[in-house]
Amino acid sequence: MDSTLIRNLVKAYNWRTSLEDQTYTSILALSKAEKHDERYVRRLLPIAYLAPDIIESILNGKQPVGLELKDLTSTDIALSWATQRKRFDCV
Repeated sequence: MDSTLIRNLVKAYNWRTSLEDQTYTSILALSKAEKHDERYVRRLLPIAYLAPDIIESILNGKQPVGLELKDLTSTDIALSWATQRKRFDCV
């Protein structure tokens, strides 16, 4: 189980929720409230939009061998869940 990946996935998901429910009206406001650099928030936030089965596999510690946080944050995450599965070898 990758505790760093899980911790950051949960953080990103919570940030997503805070933006969607208007707790924060912008990523800048969110980053200031969370005391993080805006670039960091923008880099991490997209992992909250992974396909549900990819998220589930990460939370269960069953993601593909070698799939780490840096893999998810160093590339754009496709909107298509099918594309995400191929990109991250989760097919």
